[in-house]
Amino acid sequence: MNMVAYRDYYCIAKLGKTYGYKGYLHVSFYSETSYTLSGVTVLCSCSKSYPSQSETYTIEDIQKSPYTTSSNASHGFVPRISAHSTVKLREIPNKEVASSLVNSYMFVSKQDLPPRKSEEYFLHELIGLTVHSQSNEQLGIIVGVVTTMTPVLLEIQWSESGRTSYIPFIKEYFSEVQKKSSSLLLYMPELKI
Repeated sequence: MNMVAYRDYYCIAKLGKTYGYKGYLHVSFYSETSYTLSGVTVLCSCSKSYPSQSETYTIEDIQKSPYTTSSNASHGFVPRISAHSTVKLREIPNKEVASSLVNSYMFVSKQDLPPRKSEEYFLHELIGLTVHSQSNEQLGIIVGVVTTMTPVLLEIQWSESGRTSYIPFIKEYFSEVQKKSSSLLLYMPELKI
């Protein structure tokens, strides 16, 4: 398969164990929006950091678990799903073939992401935003987003030291996202950079 440009794809889920004999797989989606992606082409890769050795599949069916719960939605971004559901990929005929995808990650092209309201955003859109203090001092830049944890973590490279650290993306620390000015306001007076 051809190499893909990672910046054009967004990691939407991690596949788990097989479920049943028809080729379903348990799946942990990273956002509620992912449940609307039936019929969309996805890439599956063993690496969450870069989908280079990827195979292309089409989502045929998504079964939302009846016990699925989501964390509190804050900032207008779509909450992460904490329980497992199941997914059927059209090209996977049975359990034996599905087992080759266990512990893989699913990526979707950013063009195939569903539309959102103007005040909402996808987590990958935070990468590259500058982080400002309450006094509007530039503190750093967001260089990564860790969606495999609850709450989501922002990887910030600090302007002063050049080091990076992870900060939970919660309202107590980040009260405002300003996409138009490409900045994020950080409210953490005790923070030592």
